[in-house]
This record gives sequence, structure tokens and C-alpha cells, in this order.
Amino acid sequence: MRLCAGLGLPLEVVEPCGFPLSDRALRRAAMDYGALCKLVRRSDWRAFLEAPERRAGRLVLFTTRATRPLHDFVFRPGDTLLFGRERAPGRRRRRTRPPRPAWPSRSERPPAR
Repeated sequence: MRLCAGLGLPLEVVEPCGFPLSDRALRRAAMDYGALCKLVRRSDWRAFLEAPERRAGRLVLFTTRATRPLHDFVFRPGDTLLFGRERAPGRRRRRTRPPRPAWPSRSERPPAR
């Protein structure tokens, strides 16, 4: 939520999610930046994939297991950044794999400038 608020991006939550999503829990988690973040709830993975926002751009999956470092990845307008579980139980793998920049572990991150 903080990342979306800081970058001026909407936050989409795909349900069911693994954390409390009540209005009270969201207000508590949002702290001071909740008003800066537009929250969009998607009822399930299919609703997320079929949303109009997915028609343009790429679905970019963030993982710690990718081979391409985050700082070497080139983002494009219209990209959707996906954090969290990449594969839900029972979901089939896609034939074409979307780009996957690695989210570096703390020891792999370049020094702050």
C-alpha cells in the first residue's frame, strides 16, 4: 500500500487474500498514506486478468527467484506490477511466461546513493 501511495499507483487486491481486508484493517494498515492510495478489489484471479487495465501492457511478476536483477529491468508504460503469490493452488502454468525481474534480497541490493 505504501509503495502504491508513494508512486501514485492504484492498489489492486485479488481475493481471497491471506490477510484481513475489512475496512477497519485497511485503515489501520494504511496509516497516513491510505488517502493517497486508490484501492481496487478484484473478486478472483479471473476478474483481475479480465480487467480493462490488463488489455495494455505486461503483467510483471516480482519474485526473489528470477534471474534478472530488478535494477536491470526496463519497465514500460502500462505494465502491471504483481507482488505476492505467483501461483495459486490448482492454477495451470501459462505457456508464455511474463517478464520476472528479481526482487533483490537485502544483501544483493546496490548501495544507496
